[in-house]
Amino acid sequence: MDEKFIVTKIHICPVYKVGDSFTPDMEYPTRYCVIDEEKQIAIDIKTKLKYDYVKTVSHLYFSSQSNKKIKGDNRVAIFPYTSISYNGCDMNESRKIIEQLKSNEKFQDGNEVYDNKSYLEFLKQEALREKQNINDKVKVFRKRKK
Repeated sequence: MDEKFIVTKIHICPVYKVGDSFTPDMEYPTRYCVIDEEKQIAIDIKTKLKYDYVKTVSHLYFSSQSNKKIKGDNRVAIFPYTSISYNGCDMNESRKIIEQLKSNEKFQDGNEVYDNKSYLEFLKQEALREKQNINDKVKVFRKRKK
């Protein structure tokens, strides 16, 4: 994969200013995204929606550069505190997104498509559908009564 692009699991959530610090709303689950390091954007692999990527490589960089992307209660892509793995990520879709980014295709802004409440509801419904699909695939084997 091109070094300019990162496929990773990242929070897409509002970040609130509390005093002199910023607090991401961790109620929002992590999402698999393609991050374009050059354009500083993240594209949600499933929804194909674009979010500003808030780089948190260091406190100095965050306080002087990245925090400027945090506006009101808009959602941004920000790294979570947990470790990262690719289980459950659709790598074919991520490759397609990378190709679209390379060809300068535009993606819809996620904050224009969903407000925070409806986005969180969308994520909950998606998780419920995925759980239902897993439950539908599981077969239960029981001993027959004699």
